[in-house]
Amino acid sequence: MRAHLVAVRGGALFLSSADAIHLLEWLDRGVAVCDILRAIERAADSRRKKQSRIPLTLGQAKRHLGKPTRGAFSGRNTVEVVAKDPLEPLVQRVSDAGLSELAAALRAIPVGAVDAMGREASLHMRTFHVAVWRSMTEAEREACRVRARADLGDLRNLLDEVALTAIVEENARDSVRTRYGWLSMATVWDLLEAWNPEGA
Repeated sequence: MRAHLVAVRGGALFLSSADAIHLLEWLDRGVAVCDILRAIERAADSRRKKQSRIPLTLGQAKRHLGKPTRGAFSGRNTVEVVAKDPLEPLVQRVSDAGLSELAAALRAIPVGAVDAMGREASLHMRTFHVAVWRSMTEAEREACRVRARADLGDLRNLLDEVALTAIVEENARDSVRTRYGWLSMATVWDLLEAWNPEGA
């Protein structure tokens, strides 16, 4: 979960004390890891629609816990397609996009408990998103930051340099992630719930 949050927002590799408290509370209450990952993604999506002055935190994700999230397969009848391997439609889409390494990693996930499958799929997708960012040249990453800074408009004047740097980095990474926006926990959960609605 820490890695998922960091991959989405960039910045510090460690949770703040407030984020750590939120995480412990959720785990103590038995909140599923996959629900937390989806809440982080929902919070990031929400922030994309409105300019925020502070970096993404688990506190902001809290209000998104348990809310429905639409993925790439929302509203489709995938039960028959996923009878043997619930992630096969996603694997096929990833393969069609030319992402053979990610497709192979997703295909290798053992079919079993939905939460375990979801967590492993999340790991592979997160690794992919991070690799895409790292594979860019520094000039390309800086161009993303320049666009992200410009998109903040007058909000730039309301932030100190530390906060501005954090927001710019988060928005720059987010702009790259949205190129593969369908690679999300919401998409994975569409398939897992269709395959095993009682266990998801």
